[in-house]
Amino acid sequence: NMEQIAVLVFEQDEAGYWTGWQSGEEKANDAYKELEQLVKKGEIQIESATIVVKKKDGDVKLSRTSEWTAGKGAGRGAFWGLLVGLILGGPVAGLLAGLGLGAILGGRKAGGIDRDFMKELAESLVPGNAALFMLIPAEHEPTIKRLASFNAALHTTPLTDDVQEAVEQATEHKDVLAAIKFDELE
Repeated sequence: NMEQIAVLVFEQDEAGYWTGWQSGEEKANDAYKELEQLVKKGEIQIESATIVVKKKDGDVKLSRTSEWTAGKGAGRGAFWGLLVGLILGGPVAGLLAGLGLGAILGGRKAGGIDRDFMKELAESLVPGNAALFMLIPAEHEPTIKRLASFNAALHTTPLTDDVQEAVEQATEHKDVLAAIKFDELE
């Protein structure tokens, strides 16, 4: 029953005079809506998703956090906030280290989130780009295939029980929750 984190990174188009120019965020939103429909039709499996946008000033915002699988929804918004904070840095990462959870999540112990995965993501999320973070069943071919068909870089990494538990523990701390910045959580 392992899950994995899948991330599609959408780059903004080079600014041009043609009308089809799109920001990374617009592309991520389009993909989100398309995938949401496929999940509803039962063609692919995505448990939860969020869009992460790197703004021009370097700030990171989370938008459109959703639960697409009934019954698992509690606290996923906080889960994504922590995960994204860990991967991309920010105040959350510092707090987690203070709670002793940074080590579990940061891959220093076996079962943490893969370091290379975190590094690749941090490097690819430059201002103007956006990422669609998803939680999917591990090894689910139809879902992976569909994700790979987007014009976007696909990164995946296993989500171990250790990491899930550590994140859930962390979200019980009020100061950790306060450090997670959400925009327009649905």
